[in-house]
Amino acid sequence: IYVIPYVTGCFTNFKLSLINYINIKLVWS
Repeated sequence: IYVIPYVTGCFTNFKLSLINYINIKLVWS
């Protein structure tokens, strides 16, 4: 019950971080 939202939250945060990282690389390239 508590594990699934935690994993989903971590995956969402990872995805957002990855998108931000890609955007920063595109801006500074």
